[in-house]
Amino acid sequence: AKAVPAAPAKAAMHGLDYVIMLAFGRPAVPLHRTSPAEFNRRSLAEIADLPSLSGFTAAAGLPDPTVWLEPVRIAPSATNSQPWRFSGSGESLLVGRERLGLLKEPFMGRMNQVDIGIALCHLDLSLAHHGTSAVFDFTKSPAPDGTESMAIVRTGKEAAC
Repeated sequence: AKAVPAAPAKAAMHGLDYVIMLAFGRPAVPLHRTSPAEFNRRSLAEIADLPSLSGFTAAAGLPDPTVWLEPVRIAPSATNSQPWRFSGSGESLLVGRERLGLLKEPFMGRMNQVDIGIALCHLDLSLAHHGTSAVFDFTKSPAPDGTESMAIVRTGKEAAC
């Protein structure tokens, strides 16, 4: 397919400001990954305190955390920073994010919150796939050192999707 150069964006059209541009067409090379090994992501041990998840995993009737956390591990994030951190507290899953320094907070703070939302969406889908529904509580709670509390996740049994 022959590439067609994009027209320059106009400041405003029909009273609407320019917001985003989308490309349409067929790529010359494959764009989709075929294996999780192709993702440039942190390991599960870097984003989760795996031993602490045993109570949550057992209460929810889930398989090993390496199975249900994998979709969250490969979820997209701004600059592939993967700011999310997971730990267990009995039957609850604690979701936090890395604390940002004073220099990074103005630039990455809001993006990290979007990243956490993306991770929680992937977590919700993964738990549903394994027959468990997630209930999210966004009340601030104590968080492990170096992290900021973002959510507490509890579960309820459902039919697997």
